[in-house]
Amino acid sequence: MAEVGGTRSGDRWPLMALFPVAWVAVGLLSRLLTVDGSLAVIWPPAGVAVLWFLVRGATWRSPDTAVLAVAAFGVSLATGASWQLSLALTVSNTVQTLVAVTLLRRWSPSLWGCGGTRGFDSLKVVFRALGAVVVGMAVGALVGAVGSLLAGVGTGWVETGLWFNRQLGGAMLVTPLGLLVGHHLSRPRPRPAWLGRRLGPVEYAAAVLFTVALQAVGLGAVNLPVGFLLPIGTVWVGVRFRPLATALHASLTGLGAVVVTLAGVGRFAEISSPAVQAALAQGYVVTLLFIGLALSTRREENRVLESELRTAGQRSRFQAELLQTVITSMTEGVAVVDRDDRVVISNPAADRLGYADPTRGDDDHPGFDVYFPDGTRVPPRQRPSQRAMRGETVEDEEVVLAPDGLGQVLSVSAVPLVGEDGEARSQALLMFRDTTDAYTRRTELANFAGTVAHDLRNPLAAIEGWTEMLEDEAEAGELEPVMVRSFIQQLRLASGRMHSLIADLLDHASSGNRRLELGKVDLVELVTSIAAARGAGDLVSVGDLPWVSADRVLVSQLFENLVGNALKYVAPGTTPHVVVAGERAAAGWARITVTDNGVGLPAGEQERIFQEFHRAHGADYEGTGLGLAIVRRIVLRHGGKVHAHNRTDGTSGAVFEVTLPAYD
Repeated sequence: MAEVGGTRSGDRWPLMALFPVAWVAVGLLSRLLTVDGSLAVIWPPAGVAVLWFLVRGATWRSPDTAVLAVAAFGVSLATGASWQLSLALTVSNTVQTLVAVTLLRRWSPSLWGCGGTRGFDSLKVVFRALGAVVVGMAVGALVGAVGSLLAGVGTGWVETGLWFNRQLGGAMLVTPLGLLVGHHLSRPRPRPAWLGRRLGPVEYAAAVLFTVALQAVGLGAVNLPVGFLLPIGTVWVGVRFRPLATALHASLTGLGAVVVTLAGVGRFAEISSPAVQAALAQGYVVTLLFIGLALSTRREENRVLESELRTAGQRSRFQAELLQTVITSMTEGVAVVDRDDRVVISNPAADRLGYADPTRGDDDHPGFDVYFPDGTRVPPRQRPSQRAMRGETVEDEEVVLAPDGLGQVLSVSAVPLVGEDGEARSQALLMFRDTTDAYTRRTELANFAGTVAHDLRNPLAAIEGWTEMLEDEAEAGELEPVMVRSFIQQLRLASGRMHSLIADLLDHASSGNRRLELGKVDLVELVTSIAAARGAGDLVSVGDLPWVSADRVLVSQLFENLVGNALKYVAPGTTPHVVVAGERAAAGWARITVTDNGVGLPAGEQERIFQEFHRAHGADYEGTGLGLAIVRRIVLRHGGKVHAHNRTDGTSGAVFEVTLPAYD
């Protein structure tokens, strides 16, 4: 069921009988609290009516308004008031209740009973709620004063003030305490302790006894000016206990002060003017309740803030640990630098990549002496960090950490940060990753594009030239069979070079993408057939080679390239001779060597010859620079190794050694 006014709508109707009875009973008892036979010093029914309308969810249209009016009129008549004054009192009670309830719902909509679920948990809620009650009682007092005048009962400003005080005192005794009790009972079980402390009952009992003793001294001592000590008990309870316990203590303390004053005991009773006695007693009730609730709700507010602070601290620590874990586990480098390019913080990846290494660079800019990939030093103002501190966002700027341009290539991004001193753009966040392989591949692709363009252009130019010559001779009618055969031979040579280039490109692509189909491969038969297909059976000596477990198609490409290179890279006028030998190596591997009598390897090229598109003898021999790259890729896909070196027997030539899985 929907909640209205703090209770479920289906539970409201039984309260229609409970609240009127309570209002009448409290009203009759309040008539006993009079000074010198006048109106009651304090009027708790004012608070009962406000609580009644809040809990019931009643408005001026509800039947509760008529029931309240009837109850007020009946109690006034029963206690000796004329029908005219009873009518004035009825209108006053009804109006003040409706005004106070309307303002409470508007100013404190989050409060239990006013449409929300909160208790008195902040000073803002206390001020708004009590302010609504004050305004409501003030309006009721003005209406009552006017009504009394119309009823023929003289009412001055003093009487109007006392009327306001008695209504306000009664409302303060009942309404906050009732709302706090309702809020406590509405909470799901297990409910928090209403005292709010582990040793609460013992301390609360001590505070009550202390208050009783203090009130006895403060109100009963005739010659000692100790009245200023009276609120100490309320202060004690307010700073140590929750609002419900504080409101109960303040209400009972204020009510006790009124009772003893009416009994002629205490400092208030010593005053000769009944009006002043009433005003002081009423003010005392309101003051105690306000002090207690203000202290208690402030404590409650601090408790909530401390809890939120602890939760926020735990959340912050968790987020910091999570962020630290994420940053630490990142493969990309992250670093924060200051205006002098000094590292404030960095992750392990940054240290591994070297960009945050304080041993790099110079004294003025440790760790950030960087170069463009072409080897040019980056000017200080153009460093990614400095550009970011000028407000620029840098994305994927490639720099090198070595002046020769051959070092590690990093792709750096940078954004400005607010520094620890709060100054904007006094620090920069750098994010970088190793793009050496990608940069090398792009460079190689660019070189390859030039190489392919050059190598394709030559056979195309030859084809175009021979075709034009063939056309010219045909138009002149001078074509002879010998000439035609010569032209066709040249055309075939040019197209063959193009075919070889395209085949290398296809082999390069397939060597990396083709799915391995492992099987038993007879290398003797394989290498012999390759040599025979090239017409070099007498130039290639094949020893007793072990069988291997490999993909036959890829291994064929492998030895096609090794044998083909060995036959091609020989000095002019030299007859090539290639020796293919092999043996079983340890732990299930086979070692095969291909030895030639060619031009050998240039110094320092033993590893670079296996890079894509690298041509160690590009100026003297045709090729794409892909053959040995295909060899390395195939060997690596089989889990083996390949390396090359020049012959060590004093003769010219190179030795290529390949390790492949042996077939057991």
